[in-house]
Amino acid sequence: MKTGYLNINKGFFKRALLTELIDSIEELRIKAIKAIDPKDDEFIKNTPYAIEEYYNTKELYEKVQRELELLVKEFPNLEEFQMLLLPEINKLMNVNIHTTELLDSFYKIFSILHIHLQTFENCDENTSEVYVNNESLHILINLIGENKANTRELSISEYLNLISTLISTLRKQERKPTFEERLGIRIAYELLAKGNRFDSTIIPWGNSGFRDVQTYASITDPGIGHLYGTLDKNSNLKGVIVHIEHLERGGDQNREEMEPYRIPNFNIIGKVKLNVGKDAPSSSYVGRPVFESKFKPSALKTVHTLAAACSAIFMDGLTECKLAIERMTASEAITFLKYMSGNIRRDKYTQALSAAFNINTPILDDRDETLVENNGKPKLITSRFEIGMLGIEIVKAGGFDKVTWDGTANTYPSKCVIEQLTFSEALTLVHKAHEEGLITYFSAGFRFNHLPQVIYTGVDGIGLGGAQILRYMDKDTGYHGPFKEENISKIIDIREEAIKDVRGKAAILLSRLDRMYFEKSITPEDNEKRDVLYKQLRDENVDELATTIDELAHIDSLPNDESHPLIGWAGRIISAGTSSIAAQSIGRWEEFIVSLREAMVNQDYERLAEQLLSIQEALKESHRELVTV
Repeated sequence: MKTGYLNINKGFFKRALLTELIDSIEELRIKAIKAIDPKDDEFIKNTPYAIEEYYNTKELYEKVQRELELLVKEFPNLEEFQMLLLPEINKLMNVNIHTTELLDSFYKIFSILHIHLQTFENCDENTSEVYVNNESLHILINLIGENKANTRELSISEYLNLISTLISTLRKQERKPTFEERLGIRIAYELLAKGNRFDSTIIPWGNSGFRDVQTYASITDPGIGHLYGTLDKNSNLKGVIVHIEHLERGGDQNREEMEPYRIPNFNIIGKVKLNVGKDAPSSSYVGRPVFESKFKPSALKTVHTLAAACSAIFMDGLTECKLAIERMTASEAITFLKYMSGNIRRDKYTQALSAAFNINTPILDDRDETLVENNGKPKLITSRFEIGMLGIEIVKAGGFDKVTWDGTANTYPSKCVIEQLTFSEALTLVHKAHEEGLITYFSAGFRFNHLPQVIYTGVDGIGLGGAQILRYMDKDTGYHGPFKEENISKIIDIREEAIKDVRGKAAILLSRLDRMYFEKSITPEDNEKRDVLYKQLRDENVDELATTIDELAHIDSLPNDESHPLIGWAGRIISAGTSSIAAQSIGRWEEFIVSLREAMVNQDYERLAEQLLSIQEALKESHRELVTV
C-alpha cells in the first residue's frame, strides 16, 4: 500500500511550515556562500555550531524573523526574499486562521522559496496533494505510477515508510520534489522529532572481500551536509557509507580536554536515515567514555549512558555505532567493550560496534599475558603500529566487530593517518584484522592524493570529512562552513581508478583470502598463496603480483554476498566442499553440512552463527591438544 493520506491538525501544520522556513533559510545561506566560491584560505566564519534548543510556535516565529534579518545582513541582495516572506509568516501567527487560509499561505510561502531556491518541481503525473476535508487538513502522498484508487488514512509508521520510499524514488528519478512532496517530507521530520519511528531497513557492512565495493568511502558530516548534499543523488551513494559525526573543533586543539570528534544531534540522525532509506549503509559516532573517577566505580553509569545512546541510534536502523577507546588500560578496555556488547540493543549480525584507537595515544597493556611476559609489570605501548596491533587484540577479545585506526593529534587540520604509518604497517594492520574477521577503517586527515595508497591496503572504510576534503573551514577560527558534496564524485572516481591498478586488485583479493582464512572456507593450498600475495603487496612487487593474481583467479571469480552476512559465510563453507580447512577439522562433515543448510533455509541466524563459530572452536581445541602433546 503506497498511497494514502495523513490527517494533520492546524497547530502541527503551522509548526511544520515554520521549521521548513528555518531550514530553507539555512539552505539559501549555503547556496549564497557556495555561489561566491571562496578559496579555502579565504573562507571566514566567526560563529561556531549552535546547539539546538526547543522553541514553541511563537518562539519559532521569532527565530524565523531573526534568521531572515541575519541572512539579509550577510547577503543584502536577498532583502526581497525577506520582504515577500514576512507578510505570509505574519498570517501564520493568527490563532484563529481558517484552514483554507492556512493552506493558501503554504502555497504562497513555498512559491517564494521556489523562486530563490529552485528546489521544487512541477510534475503533472504526480497526484500528491494537500486539501481540506471537514475543516481538517489532509496530505496525500502518492508515488508516480502508483494507483491512487482506494486511498486510506495511514498510521504514522506507514506514512514515514512511504516518505522514505518517496525520497529514494526522487533520487532514482533525478527530480526535485513538488510543493506537496516537500511538505510531506517536512511533516515526516516533525513526526520523527515527536519520537515516532519508521520501519527502517538495516544495510550491513557485509563480509570483507565479498561486498560490491571493498573500500567504502565513509562520507562524514554532522547531518545538514548529508541532507542537502550527499543524499541529493544516487551516484553519491556508490560504495559510500553515510556517516554522521560532529567534526568542528574550533580554536581549542587540546584533544585531552576536548574530544576532536563528537556525537551528532540525534534528531538529525533520524532525518538522515529517513533520507538514506535502504540505498546505503549509515553510521554514527558516539564518542569516548567519560569516567567520573576510576574505571571500576565509574563503569556502571558510563556503560549504561553510552549503551542507551547506541541503542537509540541502532533502533533508528543505522548500520554502525563508533566508540573511541581512550583513558583505559588494555584490560579495562576489553572489559568495557564486553560491557557495552552486553547492554546495547541491536542485531549483532547486521549492526556493527566499532572501536576507534588513536595511534598517537599510548595504551598501558596490563593484560595477564603481558604481565607474565614482562616480569609482572604492565607495558606502555607507544609505537603507532603497536598501538594499532593492540587495538585488534582488544577488539577481538571485547567482542566488537570493527577496528578503527585514527590519526588525530593536537594539530588541526590533522596529518593524514596513512602518512603516520608506513604502507607496510598499514597493510599489515588491515591484513591481521581481516584474519580475525574484523571490519577495518582508517580516519583523519585524508586528502585526494592519499586515497590510492590507502585503497591498496584493502581497508573496508576510509573516514572522509572535515576541512581537508569535504568542508569549507575558517583557517583562523576552525569553524566549518558549507559541505562540498561536489567532491564526492571525485572521491568515487579516484577509488574506481585505484582498484583497476594491480595493487588495487591484489588488495581486494587479499581481503577475500583473509576473510576465507577467518571463516576456514579456504584450502591449505590457497592459504599458502595468501601469504605469498600479502608479502608481494607489502613489498610492492608489482610484476610478481600479477602472476599470483592469475593463479588465484578461482578466488576472484567467487560471487559477492547478496543476502545476510552469515548466509554468505555458510555458502562458502558449503561450496568449498571437503577440501577446505573447515572440512578437515570437523568430524561427521556431511551431517554438519545438512544441519548448516537447514539453518540457512530457516534463516535461523543464532543457530547458524553457533555452527559457523564451532569450526573455529574445533580448530582451537585441536591446536591445544597439539601443544599439549
